[in-house]
Amino acid sequence: MKKVVSFLLITLLLVGALAACAEAPAPELEVPAAEPPPVETEAPPLPEETPEPPGMPERSVPNFTPPNIRVQHAPDEIWDQFDYQPPKLDLDQFDAYREFDACAGEVCVRVAITAAETLREFRFVEIEREFDNDSEVIRATILYSMEELSPETPFVAQVLFLCFPSNRGIVFYAEEYEMDRLFSIFASGYDGALFLVEETDFYIV
Repeated sequence: MKKVVSFLLITLLLVGALAACAEAPAPELEVPAAEPPPVETEAPPLPEETPEPPGMPERSVPNFTPPNIRVQHAPDEIWDQFDYQPPKLDLDQFDAYREFDACAGEVCVRVAITAAETLREFRFVEIEREFDNDSEVIRATILYSMEELSPETPFVAQVLFLCFPSNRGIVFYAEEYEMDRLFSIFASGYDGALFLVEETDFYIV
């Protein structure tokens, strides 16, 4: 009898324990948060390479009339037949000057060239303009040359009446550039005054 009672008590205790376990809330499990999928981003475009500026032409020099050179009309009888007289250089202020006759008996004018400082390898040239693939190249033929043009001794040339484009010019050696420089002689259509224009593409014969 005692065994039966003991068995029943044990059975009741087990049932109560199971019921208590059933009522107890189950422990919460920590679930790791899902990581967001990786976002694909495009790499920024590489900066475009800046092209280097093209090299300067071999004969690129300042395109202006040098202040140490002047070209002017020289006194000439040809102007006596005109009412208008262009500005002229008074040659009497110099002790001497060199003169070259390049007109061969044609109607000529006298052109005087002076320099404030000595110019080396001075040449008076005939200018012929040639065209190669739409590019102008000047052929400079030496008509007269001297070792230097000094401030004390101007150079005077008798030339055919100046036309456009210019057919006469001067060349000298520029030490600062270690090269020859060529200047065409032009006449102003306004008052007949002479001026120089530098040429960069040329060859000398």
